Amino acid sequence: MKKILSLLVIASFLLSGAVLASINTPKTVTPAIEDTTSTAEIKTIEKTIHFSEPSVVENGKYVIIKTDNSNNVLKNEENPMIPYRVETVEFPIGTKIVSVEVQHSEPKEMELTKKIAPAPVATATNMQNSPAKVIEGKIYNSNEPYPQAWDKWNVGVGLDGYKHVIYLSVQLYPSQYNAGENKLSYVTDMDVKIKYTPPSKPLLTNDVYDLLFVTPAQFSDALQPLVDHKNSHGISTMLVTLDEIYN
Repeated sequence: MKKILSLLVIASFLLSGAVLASINTPKTVTPAIEDTTSTAEIKTIEKTIHFSEPSVVENGKYVIIKTDNSNNVLKNEENPMIPYRVETVEFPIGTKIVSVEVQHSEPKEMELTKKIAPAPVATATNMQNSPAKVIEGKIYNSNEPYPQAWDKWNVGVGLDGYKHVIYLSVQLYPSQYNAGENKLSYVTDMDVKIKYTPPSKPLLTNDVYDLLFVTPAQFSDALQPLVDHKNSHGISTMLVTLDEIYN
């Protein structure tokens, strides 16, 4: 069996607000075959995540928020650092994500004595010994919750070994901060329900091609001459667009 070599030609693309799922922090990967129920072609994955009540840690003129069962921290420059959790589910290529629903427990409120520390501004590589700049962004003068939603999700294409897969990444935010009132709203339970349709047959196989390009549709014409060139030199090559994968 040939080992397939793949190249992902990555550019901006949309799928229900999707971006390439590249997670730089620890993630929980749930196989799509576990804990599922089936109604016709649509299958469902359900999971409940429990979070602790936020703990507040003094940090100079600011405080740091910590939550058990979070595995990441929102670190947008000049904005409050908020703990959250990433749940990542792996599906075969060709799977259609029908819907992602997140329900949460009744929010509770906590008054803070100090503001939540903002994420520091990135330091240039030639200034590594300089102290990180801490700047309060516009959100600190706003009564808008941050983050604005309790959850969001995105979809991307990746490799699991030599196998092409779809990654669904669900970000769960158990806390929202109102900087204007210096109050923290939080929930302790979040229920995630994912509905999807598995592919009727494998879209890609590993024993047919030496080289595979996966690309947004708008780049397919530009890449086709390269595909033809590889095939003419005995390198079995295939071009697949993201539209073919998702649809």
